Amino acid sequence: MRFSVIAVFLLNYCLLRSQTVSISDNINIRNDNGYELLGRYKNNILLYRDKMIESEVMAFDEQMRMKWQKTIEFEDRRPQMLDVIGSKDYFSLVYRAKNRNGTIVKISRFDAAADFVDSVVAVSYGNRPYNPQPQCLYSENRKSALIYNYDQNERIEATVVDLDNLKVLWSHNIELSENRRSNSRENIIVTNDGNAYFIFEKESNPGFFSRESPQFIVHKAGPRDNKTIRFTLQDFICYDIAFGFDNLNRNLVGVALASDKNKSKTSGTLFIRNLERDSISMNFFHFDDETAFAISGKKTGSKGLNDLKIRDLALRKDAGVVVLMEELRQFSRSMNNLGVRPYAFNDPAAARITIDYYNEALVAVSFNPDGSRQWERILPKKQFSQDDDAVYSSYGLMKTPAGMRLIFNDEIKSENTTSEYQLQGSGNVDRHSLFSTAGQDILLRFRDALQIGPEEVIIPSEYRSKLRLVKMKF
Repeated sequence: MRFSVIAVFLLNYCLLRSQTVSISDNINIRNDNGYELLGRYKNNILLYRDKMIESEVMAFDEQMRMKWQKTIEFEDRRPQMLDVIGSKDYFSLVYRAKNRNGTIVKISRFDAAADFVDSVVAVSYGNRPYNPQPQCLYSENRKSALIYNYDQNERIEATVVDLDNLKVLWSHNIELSENRRSNSRENIIVTNDGNAYFIFEKESNPGFFSRESPQFIVHKAGPRDNKTIRFTLQDFICYDIAFGFDNLNRNLVGVALASDKNKSKTSGTLFIRNLERDSISMNFFHFDDETAFAISGKKTGSKGLNDLKIRDLALRKDAGVVVLMEELRQFSRSMNNLGVRPYAFNDPAAARITIDYYNEALVAVSFNPDGSRQWERILPKKQFSQDDDAVYSSYGLMKTPAGMRLIFNDEIKSENTTSEYQLQGSGNVDRHSLFSTAGQDILLRFRDALQIGPEEVIIPSEYRSKLRLVKMKF
C-alpha cells in the first residue's frame, strides 16, 4: 500500500496568521481497533495502528508522505493493548496477556525504526477465578508508567515502572477500607519521579440527591513515601473537580466547580492548595458577571450556572494554575414522529434515539501561587453535532513559551473552518482564523491532537472510515 502527500500548502488567505499544513493520504481504518500518534522520531513521524489481528507502525516524513510500515512482533499470543506510550527516542507498548502462570502485564520497548529492543513483565496476577482488569497511566515526562487494578473493589494493586530502564520501581496493595461512592469523581495521577496518587470521593451520605459537602480520600504510594490524606471541601458543594501534580514545584493541587449557597448550580471556582501539608488552603471565587452573562444570558454569577465542566489544568512554572472549562450540553430525543405508541417495545422505529451534543463557550481562570485569582476570561464558540460522541468538538491544547493555543473546529462538518484562541499568561486573548477544510475531505479531531514541537501539532482526521494525519506548523 502506497501513501503520498496530497496537500502541502501555505494558507495565507487568513488576514492575521498563516500556517504550513501537510496532509497524508487516506488510511483505511474501517476494520481497525484503534490507533495512536507516537510523535516525531529522528526525521520520521510515527503512527501506531491496532488492526485487530495484527499491529503495525507507519512512518511519515515531514511532508506527511508515507516512508515505510512495519508489522509489530509480540512475544506473547493475543495481546490486549492497555496503552501506547510515545517517548523521545523509543515507544512502549503496554499490554495484557496470558501464559501458563496466569494473567500478566508486559511492557515492550521499540526503537525509532519500530524494532523490538527489550521488555519487562510489570505485573503477574497469577491464575484467578476472575480476569483482572488492569489499566495504565503515564507521567507528564512519559518516563513512569502506572499499572493498577481494582481487586474486587477491596484493594488497589498498583505498580510503577521506570520506562527508561524497564525496571519495576515499586508495587503496593492499597486497602480500600472506606467505601467509595459508586459514581465517585475519581482522579489518578502518576508523577515524573514515580509516585502515584489515587483520589476519590468517600461515601458520606447514602442519599443519592444529597448536597452535603463531599469528603475526599488521597492515597499516595511510592518507593519511599506512602500515606493517606482525608479532607472535605468545608461548606462548599462540589459539581466537578480535577487534580494535578506540579512536577516542577512538587505540589498537588485541585480546582473544583463549586457553590457556597446555591444547591442546584455552580456559582464559582474553588482553588485547593497544599494538599500534602499541615494546613490545606482553599480559595473560592464567584464567576464574573461577564462570564455569567455569556453562559446564561443573565448576570447571575452569584446565583449559579449550569453545564460547565472542567477540561484541563495547566500548571504554571510559578506554581500557579490555569483551569480550562467548557459549556457542555447533551440531549436525547426520539427520531420517529408518531408519538408514543402502546406495545412498541420491539419496534425498531420506536427505539430510534438520536443524541445532540452542544460544546459551547470556554472559560479560563488563572490562579496565583498564593491562592488569589489573577484573571477570568470567556472564550466564545458554538459547536453542534449528532450521534458522534462529540469526538470532533471541543478543542486541542498547545502549550507555548508565551502561553497556550486552543485550536478547534468552528462547525462540525467536513466543509469547515478552523480557529484558535491565543491565551497569554497575562490574560490577553486573541482569536484568529486558521484555515478552511473545504475540498479536503477531512474532519479534524482536535481533542486527540499531539503537539510535537513549540509551534507544531499533528491532528488526526476521521472521515468516512478514512484516517488522515494533518501536520500544522505555525
